[in-house]
Amino acid sequence: MLAEIAPDPWIIRSRPNPGARLRLFCLPFAGGGASTYRGWPAHLPVDVEVIAVQLPGREERLREPAYTSAVELSRKLVTVLARYLDRPFALFGHSMGGLVAFELTRTLRAAGLPLPEHLFVSAHCGPRKAFCLPPVSGMSDRELLMLIRRMGGTRDEVLQDDDVMKLMLPLLRADLTICETYHYIPEAPLPCPISAFGGVLDDHVRRADVLTWGAETSGGFQARMFPGGHFFLDDAKPRLLQTIAEDLATHRAPAGVSRARLDGGASPC
Repeated sequence: MLAEIAPDPWIIRSRPNPGARLRLFCLPFAGGGASTYRGWPAHLPVDVEVIAVQLPGREERLREPAYTSAVELSRKLVTVLARYLDRPFALFGHSMGGLVAFELTRTLRAAGLPLPEHLFVSAHCGPRKAFCLPPVSGMSDRELLMLIRRMGGTRDEVLQDDDVMKLMLPLLRADLTICETYHYIPEAPLPCPISAFGGVLDDHVRRADVLTWGAETSGGFQARMFPGGHFFLDDAKPRLLQTIAEDLATHRAPAGVSRARLDGGASPC
């Protein structure tokens, strides 16, 4: 019998798939958790296993301190994910998660570990660009709450619950600090292809910001805009997941096959 492996608080498999050919690791947006990706396996090919990364400070890890540095978090994630890199994988991150996914890929390269077959970055400007939200370091809780309300993605009943927000605001502040304090260090472009996504109604990450990700890869780049605002991953989830599935399939196509297919209702930039 195989020895039982102790549960890993960082790794959430809503639908374990030991026979998958590829693992898709998903990183959350600021204030979000692994539950965001619970329904994704039903919309992706059967040979793709969705693994949501549960960061400290949220959901069942609420009492753990949250990270405030993309570099420190990425170094930790390398040690967490190393045991799961025994087969092809891809990374997806939305908003803050997109920046962390990028820095994680760089950290994997520096450590001489396998790199993702594909990097998906969503609702975040390219890393060379300044923080695309107002600085949170000097904001009061009330100002931060107003910012979160404008960005959308959080139900009104949650925003109006003082007890819940007392728990959530420190996490939101920590997560947004990851983005605000990120310092880009020039390196060689990543060899893996990058797909960058944005919402057509997002006032914080615009089309031009999405396009700046193209400078970070030598392996192929696609940028697409989806219906909705900053949280289009909810508004346009079926189209988004179809696009991810197609990009993963296209990347594995024979050399010379174009990566410019833009089906699924998304609009090319």
